[in-house]
Amino acid sequence: MADSDSGGGCVDRRPVKLVLDVLLLLLGALLGMAANYATSRTDHVPWPLRLLRDWSVPLVVVTLLLLVAGQVWLHFLERPVALTSSPS
Repeated sequence: MADSDSGGGCVDRRPVKLVLDVLLLLLGALLGMAANYATSRTDHVPWPLRLLRDWSVPLVVVTLLLLVAGQVWLHFLERPVALTSSPS
């Protein structure tokens, strides 16, 4: 059976994996910033930082979920599932 892509060969997944690795790295940095603001107790901060501190706990949860989803996606990109045709 022929592959679904026009070339008939494997699709190069290296650029997607690179972008995903960079995004996961940035999400890790965002998680550290959000955790820092969640635990800070300063009262005299500018309003953007105060807004970030108020939303830091949900931001930590969303970032953790995105990190887990990204790692799962990266796992499937590195180890693609082989499609098998059932005999009929």
